[in-house]
Amino acid sequence: MNRLLICFSFIALTAFVPSFLWAQIDEPTKPAKRPTMALIGYGGAGQYGYIGAGNRDYITSQIVIDTIFRYAPTGTEADLYSLSILEMTADRKFRGTTVTGFLGVEIRDEIGPYIHVQAGITHVSARERCSSNCGNIGNIYRLSMLAEPSANLSMLGIRNLFLGSRIIEPKIWNYQYTLAQGAILFHPFENRTIDPFIGIELGFGVCSAESINASCNAYSAGVRTGIRYNVNDQMFVQLQAAATKEMMSFVTDEESFTLELPTVSPFYTFGVGFWLF
Repeated sequence: MNRLLICFSFIALTAFVPSFLWAQIDEPTKPAKRPTMALIGYGGAGQYGYIGAGNRDYITSQIVIDTIFRYAPTGTEADLYSLSILEMTADRKFRGTTVTGFLGVEIRDEIGPYIHVQAGITHVSARERCSSNCGNIGNIYRLSMLAEPSANLSMLGIRNLFLGSRIIEPKIWNYQYTLAQGAILFHPFENRTIDPFIGIELGFGVCSAESINASCNAYSAGVRTGIRYNVNDQMFVQLQAAATKEMMSFVTDEESFTLELPTVSPFYTFGVGFWLF
């Protein structure tokens, strides 16, 4: 009898337990909200090359000078003269090296899943020089004219002295620019340890170039791809490759002009990021 009474009392008690207690017991624990803003920095280097047209104007002036001074080379001098003309008419090859660095922030989950937005400051320093058909043969020819016995006050001597003064220095051009840059990145596997991504970028800022005394604005647009390794929930490292197109607009007191690099500049960078909040 006592056992039946105890069982009945337990059943009655459980029947009247408030439903909200059961709801609290069964409700799953909500995961903590992950950080949505990261501090990110990366740096690296790149190299580019392109082909430029030969110096046809220089050839025209050379022919005019030879006509005026009635110059007609012979023997070895004629061969060197012809080679110098061919060199100047041939297309020239240029090579450039770049060093870049970026510091900014990255935001996720604000626009939609898998979309990250990046904004920050990037700086690029570049050095470009002519690497082929740069006028070296012509320089040898012009210097040889200075060593000729006719390098005196005769008409031929005056021509030789004039040519000797037209030595072409190797073209080396240094320039740099600093941009406010933004990018939109697509991370299809953002929650995994290995996290590849692709994206597009735009930038606007200021620039400067050696031997050009002018105010300068720089613009860039490009694409990028890379792979990110999520070390833990707060830190990641990444390797990235980008291809950008740059343009620099110069303004002086007398004129304004635009320089556009005739090729795409590739950059290869390594970066580190920390999710803050």
